Amino acid sequence: MDWEYVDQLIVEATNANKQILGIFFQDNVKNRDVTDFVLTSQKNESSLKRAHRVYRSWEKTISLSGSLSFRIFIRSLEKLESILDEYLKTLQDLQSRNQLDRTLNNALLRRKLEQLNSATSVESSLMVEKLNILVKEQTDVSLTNKRSTGEFGSSGRLTNEDPGLPIEDINGKKMWENSLGSTTLMAEWPAFIKCLSAETNSLIIPDQQRVLRRILDNSSTGMVSAFKFSEFLKGFGPLEKCLANLSLLISMDWFHGFLSGEETKRFLEYQPIGSFLVRFSSSKPGSFALGFTSSV
Repeated sequence: MDWEYVDQLIVEATNANKQILGIFFQDNVKNRDVTDFVLTSQKNESSLKRAHRVYRSWEKTISLSGSLSFRIFIRSLEKLESILDEYLKTLQDLQSRNQLDRTLNNALLRRKLEQLNSATSVESSLMVEKLNILVKEQTDVSLTNKRSTGEFGSSGRLTNEDPGLPIEDINGKKMWENSLGSTTLMAEWPAFIKCLSAETNSLIIPDQQRVLRRILDNSSTGMVSAFKFSEFLKGFGPLEKCLANLSLLISMDWFHGFLSGEETKRFLEYQPIGSFLVRFSSSKPGSFALGFTSSV
């Protein structure tokens, strides 16, 4: 494996991620719900920077370049670079056709972007895991004298430079850190449901899971982001009461869950003035929409 090739991979992945982040910071999308996309890109940026520094400290170390764990790390890096490249090209294509703003404002259209965003987060985390294995391997073969730049913690894992999880609810943040990982921005759905059930001492019934899916994973990526979980707790928290509050919402007569905008119009068309309903927003995933009748 050519060391220059690895260096090029990291640089290309970093550049693609930087361009993705730049697109979401542009004026024409500043009023859209892009926080999840931005947080993921910032996390990817941090992971790639650390990977580059660690890799440079090992450069031309033959004992590592020939190891199985090193080859696994390279495959993970290649996959991350490939996903980031596809992600960037998708965004650039939408920009060239003036469709990016429309895509971000439509739940169905933005699904592919959310899936790509989730994929980069997962692969970035996997890449860091592979890198941590290499750190440990380096320690095991007495190469610890290359730690003078402070890239490694005393445990042999990468030091954490991230600002922390974007979860404001104290118990919610503790749950995520203890069960899913303090540096994990994306969690797999089964693992999330398991720890949420344990923390709230509740059995999460299918109706609750269906509504939770709509709020936390509207694009069916199979993942939950720390940001969306934080937003969920702002509306339904605190953590210990979130499922009870969710059940209360489901039971309300005025809540119509998965009704579309057109169905809402037809439903309210002949209702008396002052009638209303609440449903899931079809234009802003994870949010709610209010339908009502008025005299105007």
